[in-house]
Amino acid sequence: MDMMASTFVKADNTLFGSLFFLSTFISLFLLFIISKTKASKSIENLPPSPPQLPIIGNLHQVGNNPIVSTAILARQYGPLISLRLGQQLLVVASSPEAAMGILKTQDRFLSSRPVPAAFNHKKYAPHSLVWAAECNQTWKNLRTLCRTHLFSVKALESHSRLRAEKVSWMVDFLRRKQGQVIDVEDVVFTTLYNTLSSIVFGKDMLQFDEGDGTTRDPHKESVRKIIEYGSRVKDFGMFYPRLDRFDLHGTKKGSLKEFDRLFGPYWDCLIEEIRAVVNSSTWSSDQAQCFLDLLLENEFTNYQIYQFVLELFIAGSNTTTSAIVWAMTELLRHNEVLSKLDEELQKEIKSDQINVSQLSELTYLQSCIKETYRLHPSVPLLLPRVANETCEVMNYTIPKNAMVFVNIWAMGRDPELWREPLRYMPKRFTESKLDFKGQDFKFIPFGSGRRICAGMPSGIKSVEYILATLVREFSWTLPNGDDPSKLDLENKMGVAMRRVNPLKLIFKQK
Repeated sequence: MDMMASTFVKADNTLFGSLFFLSTFISLFLLFIISKTKASKSIENLPPSPPQLPIIGNLHQVGNNPIVSTAILARQYGPLISLRLGQQLLVVASSPEAAMGILKTQDRFLSSRPVPAAFNHKKYAPHSLVWAAECNQTWKNLRTLCRTHLFSVKALESHSRLRAEKVSWMVDFLRRKQGQVIDVEDVVFTTLYNTLSSIVFGKDMLQFDEGDGTTRDPHKESVRKIIEYGSRVKDFGMFYPRLDRFDLHGTKKGSLKEFDRLFGPYWDCLIEEIRAVVNSSTWSSDQAQCFLDLLLENEFTNYQIYQFVLELFIAGSNTTTSAIVWAMTELLRHNEVLSKLDEELQKEIKSDQINVSQLSELTYLQSCIKETYRLHPSVPLLLPRVANETCEVMNYTIPKNAMVFVNIWAMGRDPELWREPLRYMPKRFTESKLDFKGQDFKFIPFGSGRRICAGMPSGIKSVEYILATLVREFSWTLPNGDDPSKLDLENKMGVAMRRVNPLKLIFKQK
């Protein structure tokens, strides 16, 4: 009886799914048929495009992994292509020349941002830095605040003690867990998140469960759910603006629920308590103990603080975690590289405590990090831009309101730019002058132009410090004695490009 009931449930679900798909398709078709808005005139001299289907355009060719599909299309149609996704025109660059045209030559016309549904909430969105629709004065002020008080050389030096404390906590935890299987992403994410929360709020925001090595924390779960909502590739509202209000996938509703859950009464009370101190007659800037003091001194509202802090935590923790996990994956797969890196660290760092400022001078460590970013960029399709004016790139027209992407994943694997591009070979960077500053457009893991990642200096320091510490302090093995050379490299698209299968290792102190 139970089996029969299960069969009927499955049949009902299948029927429901088919009817939903059919009704959605019919709705889209009618939307185009009955719309009173005339179709826009065809735009001349667009970048080359594959053939398009009615209504959906090239949506079927993009699929769920746009970094790969657009790279394949670029090989066939050229380094700058155009795609029609529903009603949205998309332009994708996959070469240094095309990237320079977008990020440098026409940067002032291509600096606007489309705001994803997951982050497009009326009470939060106006205070965004990452997803600011325009490079307006509010955006400029936030950038200046970050550069001065979070990411400048002076700021990074002032935060070095906190960074060292959190990394020391990570080492102590892994020592206690020797012989147990550890989810590397979880450990690294928690370490980075608590580093940032200590800088901003003066306290850790995540707790680690000593029982099984996993975090049981509602705060962390909300952050991860927001990241998941923001990682959804297909968004009907983006491709068909008339459908945006229906929130067909529940992205807006779901992410707003997590926003409100994340920043509930507890944080309101905490901020109000500190605000009362900052607004008192006895307050002076010299008393500031964390970044929140500075935000309140600049009269930031609670919503401004929440949006700004959330973006800082997601960008600073999620993307940096991704880079560290991918670096460890490649080092495990290439034992000769891991041995050479360990040799450099043991030779150059004599003291028990790693001096963070010393790491930027370690040639092979820097080469391993750069090679990781080449093969596994944290944001493989640089965050999208929108043309605020019609302009030209590589003699092609990019019309106003077109969405623009730069596929740095494709450039990092281009055989015309790199010898044996699919091989992990840090030595290619040993004598290279390529850096992270966004000036050489074949290697721009943090972007370029006015929208270059503001947190790049902090992110690089974190990758250097945590990776060097894990290599120097521990040996790593896969569970069940699995062969590291066969470790998979499957990735999934998201706010940061992550492994499909979590990297789980056994740590042993050297």
